[in-house]
Amino acid sequence: TRPVLEYYTLYELGNSSDAFVEVSNDGGFTWRMTGLTNDIPLITNGCGSGANSSTCDFYDDPQFTGVRVPGNTWQLRRHNLSNYEGQLIMIRFRLRRTGTECLSLDNTCTSTASNYNQNGWFISWWIVDITVAKTS
Repeated sequence: TRPVLEYYTLYELGNSSDAFVEVSNDGGFTWRMTGLTNDIPLITNGCGSGANSSTCDFYDDPQFTGVRVPGNTWQLRRHNLSNYEGQLIMIRFRLRRTGTECLSLDNTCTSTASNYNQNGWFISWWIVDITVAKTS
């Protein structure tokens, strides 16, 4: 078995924001994404189309951006925590807005501009059902 971080997310980040999943093993002094997308050796076969492979590659990039989750549905994201197995760790979800300091509808701080986010979400990132567990 291998340790995995798993959660469901819904987001609307636009082109001027990024979302990060980061791990610290030194009490929060250093944050990194090292290893979170690594393949993990299979204990048993069964990764769908990769069933004959010796590794399973279904881990998501811990840094992403985008207008919104396709179809506005909750998306399952997974990250490999094997590099931190046996250590005391902290996990953070960090949303970085760049290029603007306001929360106007169009991301430009121009109150008379047309709506950028037609659904009214603005720049947002929702995360639910966070699980740190072992998977085989």
